Amino acid sequence: MLPPVRRSPYVIRAVPIEANLTKEDNIISNWKYMFRRYLLEINHNMVFAVQYEIDFFDHYMTWKTRGNSNDCDIFLMRHMETYKGGPLAQWECGLKNEGTDQLLQMRKLQRRYCLKILLSDVNIMKSDVENLIDQYQMMSNNDRRKLYQDAVIKIGSRLAAFGP
Repeated sequence: MLPPVRRSPYVIRAVPIEANLTKEDNIISNWKYMFRRYLLEINHNMVFAVQYEIDFFDHYMTWKTRGNSNDCDIFLMRHMETYKGGPLAQWECGLKNEGTDQLLQMRKLQRRYCLKILLSDVNIMKSDVENLIDQYQMMSNNDRRKLYQDAVIKIGSRLAAFGP
């Protein structure tokens, strides 16, 4: 659904959605609207082309998910990593279909991208991260397990503080 449009300082009205639009058409309409708004904000010269000339479509991907809304950052990174500008029909990013295998793959990619970001040369805390890695590798398995359990408890309490 399109974001609310402020008509006056006191009334917020949602932009009406045409009843004859399918869910996919509505999503594409929202993408087009938000993209056009972004182009307007940066004064880009393609605003009118987006509004009147360019057709948007939702490309079907075999790895598309319905139940995983948490890993959109991982999907984005993988898409940027693998898409080289060719035809979409021939694009294969290597992601598995939705299911347990894909969840395991997401966790692996999450660790990989996190490590690349933390150990990047532009990270001003890179040396601190490397020192922590060295300290972790010197720990015994029992100490590592205890550290992991403490982290799980700490993360759980932080999440609980924000509510459901």
